[in-house]
Amino acid sequence: MLLAIGDAADAAGSPAEAERCWRPAAESSSDFADMTPRSYSENTYYAVLAARRLGDDELADGLVSGLTAYTAELARTPAVIDYFATSLPALLLFDDDPQRRRDQTVQLLTAQLALLAGDDPEALRQVRAVLDTDPGHDLALELSRRLQTTGSMS
Repeated sequence: MLLAIGDAADAAGSPAEAERCWRPAAESSSDFADMTPRSYSENTYYAVLAARRLGDDELADGLVSGLTAYTAELARTPAVIDYFATSLPALLLFDDDPQRRRDQTVQLLTAQLALLAGDDPEALRQVRAVLDTDPGHDLALELSRRLQTTGSMS
């Protein structure tokens, strides 16, 4: 959200206001998902973009490096069901497959990393893989729309 507000401020000719939005966006790469604090997440992608807008290549590169390591670790770690988490009702009520969700997250993070590296074809391949298993995946749909309309996400 702060990245988009900063982009709007920059487009409106307010670079100082843009920087006031991009700075906290660049410094907030962590997330609290699935009842677990995580240092990296799908939101890290937007933090990298904000850092790049600020010209803070050191921060951006550090975030990309951390996200790459996190994605690799996530890919090799099997999903487990936390029976004491709030995800249990979803497992009982819906056909929810934690490993499929984990795989989708890895594919989405891989797509984001490909975009950050300028590899749009790989990003699109990964986004399509997510959408093949979940046509309503919000973040994958957003990335797909942006790739189709702008040709790039960075």
